[in-house]
Amino acid sequence: RVSAMAAAYGMSPADVSFMPSPVTHITGAIWAFDMPWIAGNSCVLVDVWSPEEGIALIEQHHCTVSGGATPFLQQMLDVAESRPERLASLRRLGYGAAPMPAALLDRVRSLLPDVGLVQGYGMTECAVLTILEPEEHERFHLLRSVGRPVPGVVVSIRDLDGNPVPVG
Repeated sequence: RVSAMAAAYGMSPADVSFMPSPVTHITGAIWAFDMPWIAGNSCVLVDVWSPEEGIALIEQHHCTVSGGATPFLQQMLDVAESRPERLASLRRLGYGAAPMPAALLDRVRSLLPDVGLVQGYGMTECAVLTILEPEEHERFHLLRSVGRPVPGVVVSIRDLDGNPVPVG
């Protein structure tokens, strides 16, 4: 499943990842260890999150991919709004843990028009389950979903007795 995430980001050894989440959280662990290992790239971590420090590290290390909870993205945009060029090295930006509000999506597209967005949904017990890739962000109706299952994951909706429910 982590391979599917690395593929969605188009990660390669040339990338430099930035992870604002602590490595004790599944997102931080995937970003700090798993995805860079699979892609063969490096990852920049923060000791304690602050949007100012995050932007400075992205700028200093020319980070190309980043991801974290939607509030991290909101905070970074709040700080970078007057100087979005500080995030110019980014080519992919991931989010999860909370829905992407339409207004925030519009801000990302306005401030960082060349950055592809990736949504991941999962939980600590099982890592990434579903993904919404950059091209899927162009279809607004998909933004109301958690994406499609990553390879190796089967998703079903079941009733209280554990039986699959019909479509709709």
